[in-house]
Order: sequence, then structure tokens, then C-alpha cells
Amino acid sequence: MTERHAHRSSSNAFPCCAESEDDMSFLPVGSIAARRFTWAEARRTLVIPIAGIVCAASVWVGISAHAAPPDNDSFYDPPAALADITNGQIIRQRDTTIAQGGIPIPGLRGTQLLYKTTDSAGRPIATATTILIPPDVRPGAPLLSYQFFVNGLDASCNPSRQLTGGMVMTFPNDLASALARGWVVAVPDFGGPSVAINAYRLSGQAVLDGIRAAESAENVRLSGPRTDVVLMGSSGGGYGSLTAAELQPTYAPELSIRGVAAAEPPTDFEKVLRNLDGAPFFGNAVIMLLELVREYPQIDLRQFLNPEGVSMYNELQGTCLLEDLARFAFHRISDYSSVPDLYSEPTISTMLAENRLGQQRPAIPVYLEQGVLDEVVPPGQSAQLADRYCSMGAVVRQVTSFRGDHNTTGILWSNDAMNYLQNRLDGQAPPTSCHP
Repeated sequence: MTERHAHRSSSNAFPCCAESEDDMSFLPVGSIAARRFTWAEARRTLVIPIAGIVCAASVWVGISAHAAPPDNDSFYDPPAALADITNGQIIRQRDTTIAQGGIPIPGLRGTQLLYKTTDSAGRPIATATTILIPPDVRPGAPLLSYQFFVNGLDASCNPSRQLTGGMVMTFPNDLASALARGWVVAVPDFGGPSVAINAYRLSGQAVLDGIRAAESAENVRLSGPRTDVVLMGSSGGGYGSLTAAELQPTYAPELSIRGVAAAEPPTDFEKVLRNLDGAPFFGNAVIMLLELVREYPQIDLRQFLNPEGVSMYNELQGTCLLEDLARFAFHRISDYSSVPDLYSEPTISTMLAENRLGQQRPAIPVYLEQGVLDEVVPPGQSAQLADRYCSMGAVVRQVTSFRGDHNTTGILWSNDAMNYLQNRLDGQAPPTSCHP
């Protein structure tokens, strides 16, 4: 089988969006590809219940339903002796019902794990991962760690809340495709309880410790550290996937991670924030900044804000509604700051620089895609990151696509990314865009 690249036309991951069911076929679990796994089989097990919801809602959506608020769900409470627990160790575990848009998905088993990890400063924290287990999962199945992007500042925005009753703020066709292949899927709250998904060290460590926790869960039927693992995410989820890939060689070298696929990751936050200034998605810049500063308790962002900025800062701390972002369209950071250039303030500039991607070489094959019409992350950032990885000696397949804008690319890249990851699980030699 040849590598299928993102610039080629491919079927969507759902039958409602495919040209024909004959176009839809997947390889089975792991590296032993004895037969094709067709959509006729997938439909009888799992995918159609998910697909009917997804095809109606494969767009950015606001969260209108929440799971139990954090202060009402003791599952998330860290133990008193948290510092004495090993990173990746399960603190507690529970079975859960996986729901899409508040509608339970039949035939899909869910397990949630609270586990120990550390934040950007090395302080112990507890966060959760949600494990999605397909019907008739095979022992030794591969694991996909899927990183959701989160546009919100409240813990109820985290995937563990939204996968069990809220409206998921991402493109769940990725999950259905993985489950149809027989993969187990782990969806970590990689921003931790502070939802700081754009913090380099926190996000990478939380992803890797979530994999450790999933591999040790007794009822998931994985193979411990021998489990073949792949990473995937788009936008902020792509960022979290890549931070994990960069940190893995030194932080979790025992994990058998075979590849990572990331679409449109924000690689340089200062450039992203400046790109969004005065743009329709300026609200995303606000959320990015407020998320990140939470990992820097020594920085009081309010000292740089005018009264309107302080009001905005306070108002958004507990929000989990994308609708709130629309009212910031075409605004500028100067509308809310009391300094001439907030992003040039030494403490802010240093914070942004400390969380850039490209700090370490991934030891696993990397798939990077970005569209030429990306209006959130400046076009070319992924290509620049690929060049940096190549210069470090990494193996990178970089694709500049013409699928559409940021959201559209985040939907349509899925099938090609999944095929790339499947080929890594099958032991095929990874393609590279790096020049000798």
C-alpha cells in the first residue's frame, strides 16, 4: 500500500459525507493487515451512531450543555498526598457513558482515569483522560492519544466533561475513524484543571502521563509500555500532540509511540496573537493569552490592562461558550491594554517564547499539515516548523493543502492523517519532506 498524502482527494471519514461506501475502507488493528475493514462492518458496530450526529455538527459549536461542574464532582479532587504519587499513576477510575451533543453513543464503552502529572513549573497536579473502547476490541490494540482543542477557560470545557454530556468543541469524525479501525482512543484533559492547553511543558507531560495511565488501566486491555501508540490533533490539539512528541524522548522514553499527526498547530504564539489582532477570530487570541498566563502565577496580566480589559479578564475566567468569542471579532489588544504593545512587554514576550514549538527533536515520524487559507495560524508556520525539525534530524512529512480555512482543514485532513498513522503502525517506512 502506498502512502496517501494530504494533497490528494480522499473520501471523508463518514458515510454520510462519502461519495460511495465503496470508497470507505480501513486497515484493521495493528501491524497484521489480514483483511480490509469496510464501512459495512463499521456501520454494524459503532460508526453510524456517531456519524449521524457528526455529519449534522462537524463545525465549531458552542457548548450549551455542561457535565457536572468541577466543584460538584469529587472524581476530580486530587488526594492530599499527590506529590508522593508517580507521574502517570492512576488515582481513581470510573466507567462512564460516552455522549455526543448530550446523546449517548450505543455500543461504545468509556472509562475515565484521574492520574497524576505535573504543570509547567513541576508542581504536581491531577488531570483526567477519557478512554473510548470500541466493541470487540482486540487484546493488544493500538492506542490513539487524541488531543482536543479547547476554546474556554473553565474546567467544564475539558474533554472529560464534554465527552460525557456536553457539546464537543472539535471534529469527532477523527474519533469515529479511529474506533472503526479498532483502535482504543485516549482523550486527555491535557491542559489540566487550569485548561492551559497552550503551555508547552504542561501539555506535553499531561499527554504522556495520560498514555501511561491508559496503558496501566486493567479493563482497557492494552499491552502496557509495549502498546503501539500514535498521537493526533488539530489546532491547539495539534500543539499538544507535538509538545508530547518533543518531550517523549526525555520524559517518557519507555513509551512505544510510532508517529504523530498535527494540523495547523500554533507554533509561535506571538506571531499567532499578532495575526489575530483586529481579525474576525480575535476572541481566540484572548482565550490563548488567558489560558497561557494561568501557568505563570508570577504574572498578573491585569497590570497591563485598562478597565475594559480587566472587566473582560474577570468575565471570561469561568466561561465555556464559543458564542462569547464572537463579540470580540475585529477587536484589537490595544482596546483592552494600558501599555503600547502588550506582546512586547518583557514578561509577556518571554512567556510566549518559552512555549514555542520546535524546542526539541521528535524521535518519531511527524505529519504536519496547514492550509494556505488558514486565517488563525499564519500560513507557513507549519512549513517553518517542519524545516526546524528537519534541521534537527527528524523525519517529517509536511503538507501545504488547499482544503479551505482553519476550520475546514481541521475537518478534511482527518482521513489522510489517519492513513499516515495507520502506515506507521503497520511498520511502513515514513515519507519525508526533508531534503538531504
